[in-house]
Amino acid sequence: MLHAHWALGMKGILVCVPCPAEAAIPLDETEKVIKIALSQAKAEKIGGKNLTPFLLSRLAENSDGATLRANQALLLNNALVAGQISVQSKMRD
Repeated sequence: MLHAHWALGMKGILVCVPCPAEAAIPLDETEKVIKIALSQAKAEKIGGKNLTPFLLSRLAENSDGATLRANQALLLNNALVAGQISVQSKMRD
């Protein structure tokens, strides 16, 4: 699929990789900790470039580390899939 895409002269491609199931957080739990973190940010008047690190910190804190573990698992899974794509791409050249 990638080779056909590139053969058509297209440059970029977006590959979406899910969070591994063992690290995924149920939607209702995710929504709950996001709502709490956003409320905390608003109360503390956190915004701009400080918002993302604040939210990530509060999400990890409010989920007892579950969001941090999910993000780490996703990062590793992204690297694994990127490596697999790279190897397969080189094998077909």
